[in-house]
Amino acid sequence: MRFRPDAGDWTLHWSDRNSRWHEYHEGNIFIGTTAQLLAEIDEDPTSIFIG
Repeated sequence: MRFRPDAGDWTLHWSDRNSRWHEYHEGNIFIGTTAQLLAEIDEDPTSIFIG
């Protein structure tokens, strides 16, 4: 998660096998509160956070 100080919210990102970070647009939510993004990681609808 990365904090956006101008907007006051957080964005969700994922790391590929080369440790490059990408915006997470495959799931249900990309921008939100920490609670919302942690819930998205727990749900992990694309299985991208496993591993």
